[in-house]
Amino acid sequence: LQNPVVMQLGMVGSHARINFGTTSMIVSQGYLGSEYFDMVNIDKYDTIVGTPSMHCNKVVLDFDNKCVMVNGNKIPEKPENKPWKGKGKMKYTDEDIPSLRQGWYDEFESLLQGVPEKMPPFCEVNHKILLIDPDKQYHYHLPWCSNSLKMEFSKKVEKYTRAGWWMLTSASQAAPMLCLPK
Repeated sequence: LQNPVVMQLGMVGSHARINFGTTSMIVSQGYLGSEYFDMVNIDKYDTIVGTPSMHCNKVVLDFDNKCVMVNGNKIPEKPENKPWKGKGKMKYTDEDIPSLRQGWYDEFESLLQGVPEKMPPFCEVNHKILLIDPDKQYHYHLPWCSNSLKMEFSKKVEKYTRAGWWMLTSASQAAPMLCLPK
């Protein structure tokens, strides 16, 4: 477009401008013709048909009957995508439960094993983040781990050092690395 047009829809972030336009052939039930479209990148929409285009093509949105009419022809609804084909819910018996359980376990086995104590592939750590600054002295009430969470914290430290994610060291001042519930 020679002069960019400001977008008239609700936008997230800064304002949007329409910089390009095109004419395209539209083939739909009840309509065949050429239409002009402004080209804009909008999430979740393939095409937005404006009011002038709807007026020219005698589009009627019938909200009472939940249908759309173009040039007097009713456009049928899309059939709903059903997740399964069949006659209602399947009936399971107690004998089916072990095979269903095993099938689900086999399908989701990797998710049920907890966090593996190794780095994931292609994500090796090639740096260190030093959390202790020996020259820094903090002058405040030092944090401490409550008695009710000491066992959880000990398990976390043991697991992380065994996996090589943490290295045990001594420091004069350090904060426990655990999110504590309020």
